[in-house]
Amino acid sequence: MNVGILWRKLIQLLQHPITIFLVFMLPIGATLGVGQVVEKGQKELAVPIAIIDEDQTEFSRLIAVRLQNQSNIELQEVTNSRAEKLLLRNEVDSVFKIKEGFQKKLLQEKRENAIEVWVTPSSLAVGIVQELVASEVIRLTSNTMAANQVEKLYQQKGESNPNIWDKAFTYTDTQWNPEPLMTIAYVQSGGNHDAPKSESNFFEPYIGLWAFFTMLACFITMDWIVKERDVLFSRLKTTYRGVTAYVIQTSGSYFLLHMLQAVLASIILEANLSSMLLFVFISITLSTLTASYVKKVNSYYIASSLVVLSIGILGGSFFPIQELSREVATISVLFPQTILTEGQSDIHVVLTVFVAIAVWALCLRRLNRQT
Repeated sequence: MNVGILWRKLIQLLQHPITIFLVFMLPIGATLGVGQVVEKGQKELAVPIAIIDEDQTEFSRLIAVRLQNQSNIELQEVTNSRAEKLLLRNEVDSVFKIKEGFQKKLLQEKRENAIEVWVTPSSLAVGIVQELVASEVIRLTSNTMAANQVEKLYQQKGESNPNIWDKAFTYTDTQWNPEPLMTIAYVQSGGNHDAPKSESNFFEPYIGLWAFFTMLACFITMDWIVKERDVLFSRLKTTYRGVTAYVIQTSGSYFLLHMLQAVLASIILEANLSSMLLFVFISITLSTLTASYVKKVNSYYIASSLVVLSIGILGGSFFPIQELSREVATISVLFPQTILTEGQSDIHVVLTVFVAIAVWALCLRRLNRQT
């Protein structure tokens, strides 16, 4: 295929300051600017939780102290009745009840149902805090198992040391600082095997914001389809190359520009480039699909805003929507941001590309029929 249209259009776009701003400055600049504001807000924001300590033992107090030391948690130790009132008035996000016999269970190397969690439908950060609590319980259980094992070995050898259990427990506990000796990075088979770069359990905004602003830029720059359809497409239909070649090559020039932006963003954000390129391709596809169904420019801008904003919210660009419920988490997987945040299997990537190509075929067919 002769790609003369693609290169000529690309040169024209590079000479157009507004296009350069929309393609490069809007996604990257807005992502860094808004991302810093969100990150700063998160550092200053503390999740209010309540804890009920029915056990009143060394282990239960240790859990409370370690949660209190978390900079993003505001902890209140309360009674049952007080906790219920706080939760019903939405003054706390969730309540963690350490049941009586907590330390006894852990010393027996049992941790199931040791802590009860109370939540409401409005609880947003319970999943994050629950992970922190679970990690502390696992830490105490692991320390106990190690101390029990060391004490058992001493007994088998006939040696007596009344302090050996405490020493083994303390030594094992120090191995968790600054992080456990062994961690597990869960990856999907055939998917993105990049290890997570941050140890923070809180929402990292940059890649989600980049997805939102990049998709917005793709939709804005693809308005040429609506603008040129009535004026130019009918004439192109009489030429040798026709509407299909023109649309593919002109879209290709915009895609190349957005690809360059994705390469630059992947360096700045230290993100997976292949996932970002696939996201750009999906964004161009969705914007073309929208343009093929909308005939007026103003209507296209309104439709684009609704589509991009809806995908941004449901895909988790602005906040971890997956924390709302399992149903919402299942739905959010269907949105293209998952490619950037979760990592996809090879089969999923191939299927996504296949669907995108099918959508392109539908768009080209509609655009040819409309001229």
